[in-house]
Amino acid sequence: MGELLWKGNKNLLLMVHGFSGYPENLSYLAKKIHAELKYSIKIPRLKGHKKPLEEFKDTTGEEWIEQLKKIIKENEKKYEQIYLLGFSMGTLLATILVSENNLFEKLILVAPPFKFPFKKEILLGLAPYFKPFKKYHYKRVDENNGNYNLNDESMRRKYPVVHEKDPIESIIEFNKIRKIALNKIGNIDIKTLAILSKKDRIAVFKNYKFLKNNVKDSIIEYLILEKSGHMIPIDYERDEVAKKIIKFINEREKDEKK
Repeated sequence: MGELLWKGNKNLLLMVHGFSGYPENLSYLAKKIHAELKYSIKIPRLKGHKKPLEEFKDTTGEEWIEQLKKIIKENEKKYEQIYLLGFSMGTLLATILVSENNLFEKLILVAPPFKFPFKKEILLGLAPYFKPFKKYHYKRVDENNGNYNLNDESMRRKYPVVHEKDPIESIIEFNKIRKIALNKIGNIDIKTLAILSKKDRIAVFKNYKFLKNNVKDSIIEYLILEKSGHMIPIDYERDEVAKKIIKFINEREKDEKK
């Protein structure tokens, strides 16, 4: 399957990348966090998230969930604490995992796409009906196959998209995962950090209001960005994001030493 791994101490940070993305989208943050905290870090490649495109099309959301559950089961006795970070669709998968067990110390949600603009919500709901007539959704990419949802052009060249189009079948699976996460979000009861950008055109800023209405203020804190697009982990404010995550994780370390 392929994963990125940084070996460290007895604490594990499991990071989950986004829909049609890949582990390297989170490697910048992982390197910064590992250098500071010395945590072990794993970033698995979700099943189907590599070429050929047909493998992506034939993979289900349930398989992504089961893949992550297997990784957690394999590692839960190896580490003293496990922290969970999700990016984009990874936040939906992380929400489902956290809601179903009490293994995790803290949860970090980066660009969570629980809610979309009304028109896109309608289109997502109609996707199963489009399947006989439309096979793919084409992405907006530049001449170098760069992702227009990444505002920093220098990073756009470093992290091109894997697929220029997403199969309708895969979009349907994404929406199934989203619906499950929508029903599970109220079950979160651990300290949570949500990171959102006002310029995110995918996980639009209405997700801030959604989280405010569905997660208790006593357990969640926010970092609101001004310049980044959807690809927050590698966009303009990536260093600010890394510092905030390190501080958020470190708060537990300080409490234990008192």
